[in-house]
Amino acid sequence: MLPDLDNAGRDLGVAAMASGAGAALAPLLASSIVAISGGYALIWPVAAGLAAVAGIVVLRVRGAR
Repeated sequence: MLPDLDNAGRDLGVAAMASGAGAALAPLLASSIVAISGGYALIWPVAAGLAAVAGIVVLRVRGAR
């Protein structure tokens, strides 16, 4: 569902950029967490926290319509 059909290309580009940015930054963040904590155990709580933040942001954006 696109918010504005006149700007569909721009809106899809923003969505693709956001998706690509997450895919590019995730390995950097994960490797930093592993290096600092010395293991993989801390990655899951951090991922859960970031997922919760993302969910809140999505709810706020949907509420702005």
